[in-house]
Amino acid sequence: MTFPISEKHRGAGFGSLTERERSVATAICLGATREAVADLYGISVKTVDTYRKRIIQKVGARNSVELARFATREGFVSMHDEAP
Repeated sequence: MTFPISEKHRGAGFGSLTERERSVATAICLGATREAVADLYGISVKTVDTYRKRIIQKVGARNSVELARFATREGFVSMHDEAP
């Protein structure tokens, strides 16, 4: 079963993200915890939350699950990738 993202909610896509946002988005989409992402990039959990909100807004997703679905469908991440 697929749940397509409506055109109403689709943003500019992953091309609109900065390099750091793409890195954080990849980790989030692969299931890394906020704490793991914070440790990986040497940032606070609050900063990870800010990145997540900004990424979701730019991509046009409604939440992290939709972000991950969109990322997989668009080839941004693969189901075979592993979280950092």
